Amino acid sequence: MRSLTVYQDFVGIVPLDLVYVASHGGMQYVPPKMRETFAAAAAGVMVQNVYFYGASAGLGAVVHGRLNWRQLAEHMSLNEDEVPIFSQTIWRPAPHNRAPV
Repeated sequence: MRSLTVYQDFVGIVPLDLVYVASHGGMQYVPPKMRETFAAAAAGVMVQNVYFYGASAGLGAVVHGRLNWRQLAEHMSLNEDEVPIFSQTIWRPAPHNRAPV
């Protein structure tokens, strides 16, 4: 399923790949024309929080917006009102080679 979240080879070897999904059915109080905007804003906040935690824990992270969303939704068994928006790959970077002090 990871190959559907990004079109780069490294995603197959990293330990974690998060998928952010908008549930438009859960936004009945948001005007229909604004649901995509609200979903993207909410996903952006979540992505940022993962970046903040990753920075504090020494983890690397990158967000991807170019998803194969139709196939991904199918493989995740999402409903018609659920749409993948972003994925975010998380990994532990290799230690830097530092000269002894």
